[in-house]
Amino acid sequence: MSNPNTPHTKAKKWEAEHTSGSCYGVPGIEFVMPLLFHAEKKGRISRERIVEATSTMPAFIIGLNLSPHTDVSWEMKDYRIEDESEQVISSSGWTPYLGMLAVGKIQHSTIMGKALVAAGQVIDKYPRVVTNHNDLI
Repeated sequence: MSNPNTPHTKAKKWEAEHTSGSCYGVPGIEFVMPLLFHAEKKGRISRERIVEATSTMPAFIIGLNLSPHTDVSWEMKDYRIEDESEQVISSSGWTPYLGMLAVGKIQHSTIMGKALVAAGQVIDKYPRVVTNHNDLI
């Protein structure tokens, strides 16, 4: 079950570090694909490997099939991750990736026909991951 207090704020992360506690996880999941696309642009990883590492292999490991009902389109422009208040969309409000170069921002996303991102803006959430037996979105 997921922790309702995640992703953790910067204050919680620092508190855990200085009190021998733990606060697992890295905020900034919204930058994973743009950072991988930047690595691809630099020749450090192939598109096939990105797809395998982020989609097909995780689905295989947990025994699910990828759904054909997910559609995502990207604007593949370069940018620097530099403004947490503007670029971070997770509830943590911060990212350890400040200053890094990235490529790509989601412009449109739909799952099972339901729009989640339109014109680059998050407009809705879709909490369901498994659509039916052995189908993963």
